[in-house]
Amino acid sequence: MSKYSEIFHSSSKYFVLKIFFQVLSGFLSIFVVRLLGPDEYGRFSLVTQLIVTIGLLLSFGFSGTLSRFLPEINNQNEKKNLCSQSFEITFIAFLLFSLFFVFSINKFPKLYPIEIREIKNIFLFLILLYAFINIFQGVYRGLGKFLKWSILEGAYEFFWRAISIIIIVLISNSFKTVIYNMFFVMLFFIAINFVFIRKNLGFTNLNIRKDIFNFGLAMFVGQILFILLTTLHYVMLRVLLKNPVDVGYYSAGLRVPQLIESLSLASLPVPFLYYFSHPDTVETKEKIVQFGSKTLGIAFGFISLVIFSFADKIIPLLFTNVYAESIKVTQIYSFTLFLFGLQAFFGPFFYSINRPFLVIAAGFIYFIISTSLNFWLIPAFKSTGPAISAIAGLTIQTIIITIVISKYKIPLIKTNLLLLLGLSLSIITGLLSHLSVSIPVFAVYIISLRLLTIDDFLLIKKIIMKQKTEAKG
Repeated sequence: MSKYSEIFHSSSKYFVLKIFFQVLSGFLSIFVVRLLGPDEYGRFSLVTQLIVTIGLLLSFGFSGTLSRFLPEINNQNEKKNLCSQSFEITFIAFLLFSLFFVFSINKFPKLYPIEIREIKNIFLFLILLYAFINIFQGVYRGLGKFLKWSILEGAYEFFWRAISIIIIVLISNSFKTVIYNMFFVMLFFIAINFVFIRKNLGFTNLNIRKDIFNFGLAMFVGQILFILLTTLHYVMLRVLLKNPVDVGYYSAGLRVPQLIESLSLASLPVPFLYYFSHPDTVETKEKIVQFGSKTLGIAFGFISLVIFSFADKIIPLLFTNVYAESIKVTQIYSFTLFLFGLQAFFGPFFYSINRPFLVIAAGFIYFIISTSLNFWLIPAFKSTGPAISAIAGLTIQTIIITIVISKYKIPLIKTNLLLLLGLSLSIITGLLSHLSVSIPVFAVYIISLRLLTIDDFLLIKKIIMKQKTEAKG
């Protein structure tokens, strides 16, 4: 089997499993949002967002580092050392963070939201567990066990939500009961994973190879940026508006676009980072990036317009009229799918050629723009403000990183600018007439400019067939 055939074969299995579990989890999430209500869901969203992002910080980018370097290491002892070092360093970092957290929350409690103070102990341990989950993710992906990780991760996501619904209905709709449930389910999940990968673990020294260290450092900086990019919207809403309800409206408004992203775009970097790092893909991965970026941009342009057009019906149907304030958030944030689609292959490509700093620089651009706008947009537009700033930041980021990637023999400037223009014209047309009109307008635009033709698909087929022939020879 050629390397490209292997990409599509294993990726398709990975995507099917991922979609299956994401659909189950997404369905259950709807009931969690509905049952908690905007206030308690706002508290829950803020706490879990902080847990996730601090856990990412303490894991020092090992998820990406392990995914990147484990496929290259042939010596089993070296693999074992790298896996073990990631857990040891993360645990040491957690101990240091724990000292700071315990001291600061006891001496300066007003620095922390009341949601954190009420569950400070469980909050701290959930951070450690989530940091370990990031490392497990890197280990499984680095060892090429995408399918096994999908099953384990999907089972965890399903069970904590299913049990939470039962607890909310039978015991209490407080966010604290859901958080405690998350802790026990996650603890069980972590224990199972340690059993599964125990042969890849052992005590070792903390000396890491220089190239791995440098890459990990870049990933760590990227994790910090990720924290700033994701958590800051929630924190700024909570600080500037003083009301957890606005956090609830914002978080609920993101649910539909984020679910679609997790079902599709979020899964792409995993197998493609693995395969782009393989020697067999050196000569042709540029064509895959060029074709894939254009195709995903068009596909998710249509999906964004569908959500934009029908969000006023989707949100009340899923979350009830209590979340009516989330409709505009969903309409605006839906266009992140289009922008993420254009960029979906950029990250795996840059990481595969050891240029992670380019991804970090792109994230920094987004952070500066969106954060600056939030100080004006949040007081003016409340829960809708961060969605507007996200679109503005991502649009500028997409333009800049498209220009950068063109320097690597991937000519996408003209195509991506035309797609951005086409989507903008479609939105304006929809706003001036009827929102759903934007969908056929975008279709006519794509067809008339021949932005995607049958020749593009034939070219990719030719590349795959060529790889099969070379593999047989």
